[in-house]
Amino acid sequence: VLTYSDTTAIAGTSYTYTIKATGAVGVSAASLGNTGYRNLTAPLSVAATDGTSTSEVTVTWAASTGATGYQVWRALGAGAAAQLGTVGAVVTYSDTTAIAGTLYTYTVKATGAVGVSVASVSDTGYRQLSAPLSVAATDGTLTTGVTVTWAASTGATGYKIYRDGSESALATVGAVLTYTDTTAVPGVSYAYTVRAITAAGLSAASLSDTGYRGLLAPTNVQASDGTSTSGVMVTWVAASGATGYQILRAVGVAAPVLAGTVGVVLTFNDVEATPGILYNYSVKALSAAGPGLASTVNSGYRNLTAPSSVAATDGSSTANVTVTWAASAGATGYQVWRAIGVGAAAQIATVGTV
Repeated sequence: VLTYSDTTAIAGTSYTYTIKATGAVGVSAASLGNTGYRNLTAPLSVAATDGTSTSEVTVTWAASTGATGYQVWRALGAGAAAQLGTVGAVVTYSDTTAIAGTLYTYTVKATGAVGVSVASVSDTGYRQLSAPLSVAATDGTLTTGVTVTWAASTGATGYKIYRDGSESALATVGAVLTYTDTTAVPGVSYAYTVRAITAAGLSAASLSDTGYRGLLAPTNVQASDGTSTSGVMVTWVAASGATGYQILRAVGVAAPVLAGTVGVVLTFNDVEATPGILYNYSVKALSAAGPGLASTVNSGYRNLTAPSSVAATDGSSTANVTVTWAASAGATGYQVWRAIGVGAAAQIATVGTV
């Protein structure tokens, strides 16, 4: 025969081979030598992480006997593989150059003093997208729903929105940064999270933010116009789902202040109103989640109390009749009226706060 298989050769070790001929008698001189080596076996159990890290893809493999190092190769889709890196006699490699959300195919080749093995069986892996940041949900500013916003995650092709820890997504959107939850029940608080999407998989969930859909504002708000000296009576029509109401009061264009809070009633008497001051009143419906939008404004005022201790002089002067009275709180002036007997009174003068 003219061939021989050296199965005892150590993989990756270079040997020099010579041949001697034998006959019935004698052995020839050795032939010229030629070097050869047994190739290394391809690494087994190659595995690449599937989105377990936002910083890298970790590739691992089982050691090849005789290997002094390894080459790590990477391909995108059906494209040709390119050598990504070379390591020594270790069995792990971290690909920090992987683009987040992109699925790669990894193979590994063993290297020795001589030769490189064939490529291993491949495994796919990807670097995880970063979770969306700055997630915010509106707090009762809309009666049509809850609007959720977030900052973009690099590489994301879309986003999934989750509510109250459910494993099922509330909605899936494209490469936008806002979603309005029109299914939210008014006055109920929800916790929202967002996950970024790519073809490779999903990011981890974002930090949550709570938000709620505002109750409709109370309608037909009315404030009494001087019908009482004890306060201003404010009334309204109920808002569906309300567990109470806030009554707001303002003077002119000044910012409204809270005049009072009531339960599930439809009236409020503002006894703190200063007599003779015109106020603008609005009402907000309350729920466990918080206040809704303010109603339209209606103006009203508390009437001044009638002056007391009115006295007119009885002939003490030939020039006039002097009329005096006690001040009314809040008054900026007074009207003086006069009647004869049971006849109708007529206004005869207006004076300031003297």
